[in-house]
Amino acid sequence: MEKWQVIALLLLGLGLLLISVLTRARLGEKYELKTIDLVLIVLPLLFVLLITGKLKVLDAFGVKADFSALFADAAAGNIKQEVAASASPGVDEVVNLLQMAGKGGVSEIPRLVESRTQALVFQLGHGGYYGPAIRQYFEALYASSYL
Repeated sequence: MEKWQVIALLLLGLGLLLISVLTRARLGEKYELKTIDLVLIVLPLLFVLLITGKLKVLDAFGVKADFSALFADAAAGNIKQEVAASASPGVDEVVNLLQMAGKGGVSEIPRLVESRTQALVFQLGHGGYYGPAIRQYFEALYASSYL
């Protein structure tokens, strides 16, 4: 790694430090440096070294990690078992799985909560919807944690 790259990464870390201190000060705390702020200085450098494979072993704060063995094991492994064979369900499949109900009068809200309704159906172009009633529906069904 070139000297200018190291300097640029350390400057990026100093930028993170400055953002952290200014954000903390803006939220009402004092201008102060905490231990985590000092870690922010070297974090971009450590990240780049880890990604490029130049960081082989990290021994800090009593924790030792050997990344060379970790990367070798990961590269040798087969990921076919980790990949799902089927694609995620489409929108139509998910909609069909949900317990749906059409919107009627607000008197139907307790029945919908009791039957654990997961979705409401609204028809585009239908002019019979009233804003405060829709709000009552959503508040009641959202509070039931099923919608």
